[in-house]
Order: sequence, then structure tokens, then C-alpha cells
Amino acid sequence: MPRATADLTWIVYHRATASDAWVQIDDTNNSNTVAIASMNNSSLNSTKYASTAFAFNQTGEYAVVAKDAYCEYAGSYADSLGLWVNSNDLYYSTCVVENGLNVTDNKTPKSYLYNFSGAQSGYNCATGGTTKYAPMPYSEYVDLFYLNATLTTPSKGNTYGYPNFFGFSTSLSPLEPFTQINSSAKFDVAGIKISGDASTCSDKYARSCGTSCLRPVPGATGWT
Repeated sequence: MPRATADLTWIVYHRATASDAWVQIDDTNNSNTVAIASMNNSSLNSTKYASTAFAFNQTGEYAVVAKDAYCEYAGSYADSLGLWVNSNDLYYSTCVVENGLNVTDNKTPKSYLYNFSGAQSGYNCATGGTTKYAPMPYSEYVDLFYLNATLTTPSKGNTYGYPNFFGFSTSLSPLEPFTQINSSAKFDVAGIKISGDASTCSDKYARSCGTSCLRPVPGATGWT
């Protein structure tokens, strides 16, 4: 059966001033790993989406590179590869894109419901039914969870099992964005995400299941 195939690697570079050299930098999850998207679409004249996120907090200039972007397609121009980059505020985003649509919630403050596991002995993509909230739907970037949707009561302290490892993902009911991504991270007694194992994944704080140490790419054929 004819099909369109596409491959590319997203890489982010930064420089503080125009006279500095471009360098690949760490994001706010202490990771500079790339995002590799590999998509197959067996339905010609139709659209398939993949996306990834990179959260940064350094002043200066950024360069977002789609390295080795490649598309082999059949049928028509409609089966070719299209790319775009969007920039927004991580905590107060007005544009969260999933499957080509803006799925930002309409709450004030913006908050996304997560399912939170019980305490784990290490990085383990456990699932659980405890409800918690965060101001962003990208699980690998949540640095502090809240007990309420108004984000006024942080989840912290020994009462809630901290410090410890936990697994978490956005909720399927009610449906939140990026439910395909299950993450695992360690949080200290103040509820802040911290390093859990500096010897693996170059000390990437939150680890996303199914992606090894790489950045998650929901919508792609497999998370490579």
C-alpha cells in the first residue's frame, strides 16, 4: 500500500549575545536530548501530526533546527512534510498544540489535572488515581504539583509521601492533553522536582516512559 513517510530530528541551540557561539543547552528538565520524529501515514491525502516541547528560561537568542528533515511521499503535494515552531509561556500558555489543534484550557489560572501514583523506590512509570494539578500539560516539565485546580495549595510535605519518586500523567477523564506521556520523577519535601539519579540520562530529572532518555514525541510512529 502506498504511504507517506517522514523523519527529522529537532535540536535547540542558544547564545546569550550575537557575539557568542551557538551551543546546545539544557532545558528546564536538565536535558539537552534531541527529539526524533518518525512518522508513517498510510492514508494518502490525509494529515498526521507529531509534536514535542522544549522549555527554556535563559535570556538570549535561540535557534530551533529541524535536522535531516526527510519526506518520501506518494499521491500528491498534500502528502508532503510541513514544519512549524511556536513559542509561548510555559506556565500561562495561550497555545498548547496537540494533533494540530490548540487544546489550551479556558480556566483562570490555567490548570491541568494529573493522575498521580503512590511513592516508588526509583524511576518507575507507575500509574495511580490520586488527583493533582499543574499549570502546564507537559508532564516532563512539571516542577511542582498542586492539590487544587486554583493552584493555591502546593502538594508537599511528608503527609503526601515526599521526598520520593512518583509516576504521573495527564488525566483521561476528564480528558487532558498528551495523555500518551507517562512520566516519573523524584520530588523533595517541599514538593519540588529534583535529581533522582545522576548516573543515567545525563541527570534528566523527569523521565518519560517509552522514550528511554530521549524527548517524547506524541503522534509519531513509536517514541524513538
